[in-house]
Amino acid sequence: NWMGIHAPWFDTVGFLIAAHGDGHDAEALFWNHPTAAGVAEEQLDTVLASITGYYLSRARQDLVAGVSPYIRKHQWWSGLAAADWLANRRGW
Repeated sequence: NWMGIHAPWFDTVGFLIAAHGDGHDAEALFWNHPTAAGVAEEQLDTVLASITGYYLSRARQDLVAGVSPYIRKHQWWSGLAAADWLANRRGW
């Protein structure tokens, strides 16, 4: 929801978190995507950890009036999907 300037592959990771959560091979999809060129393994892990923390912390907050009542469930699910992708990458 917020405009920002960041590496082009950041959005690819954000999109692929949902793919991973739905059972697709997000790892292969990411590394085969043109935006992944030059990305270090640690950079991907850092972004996945950051997104995990963001989504899981947001999911614990109260609902905001006028916002979908499903937003917190979506954030929780997305946080778990990001955490799972990271855990798979790190062998946890």
